[in-house]
Amino acid sequence: MKPVQVLLLLFVLAAAGCTDNVNSVCQEYRAAINESIDALTVITTEAQAERMKIRVFSHLQKRFEAIGKRLDNVKLNRDETEMAAETLTSDGFQLYLSDLQVNRQRYALEIVRLRNLYKQYMAREHELLLADGVNDPKIDGKELCPVLHELLYEQSLDPVRDHLVKSPFLALLNQMPAGKAKNYAALYEKFAERRKIFAPKEIIKLVE
Repeated sequence: MKPVQVLLLLFVLAAAGCTDNVNSVCQEYRAAINESIDALTVITTEAQAERMKIRVFSHLQKRFEAIGKRLDNVKLNRDETEMAAETLTSDGFQLYLSDLQVNRQRYALEIVRLRNLYKQYMAREHELLLADGVNDPKIDGKELCPVLHELLYEQSLDPVRDHLVKSPFLALLNQMPAGKAKNYAALYEKFAERRKIFAPKEIIKLVE
């Protein structure tokens, strides 16, 4: 690649980073999480799990890492007061929080359902082996349905699960220095009032 082309590429990448803000990063996180959970909902067979792995799950780690870098860039380009003000007044952040609440339940529900599907595969294989005359058959789920096993018991879904449990935006909110950011108390009070508008009107409980 010619030096001019390299400089142009760096300029484009830098310009793209500068356009990121709290709203855009929240939107990217929401899209990644919703797409991942939507992919889980369509899995009813091992074959479908393999298709979703190729289409969605195999790219999760890099996707979340890329969004995380964009969030880091947003934080680097703002001082504490600016970051606090932008986050606490952001509609995108409010929508992100509402999605987070719902998606924790959606994810838990899908994992329960997929574990049941996994058990059905194991039970069916057990019955077939007994019918073939195998006494006390030992079944390796990792061999029988490797993708389901990977999704449930290995690391394919770690980026989604980790984000739902340890949201970087919630960590950011908790770490905001109330004493350093100007007007933080007033900003947070308005944020809490607006939260009543954006929060689900009823408690959403998809699983016990």
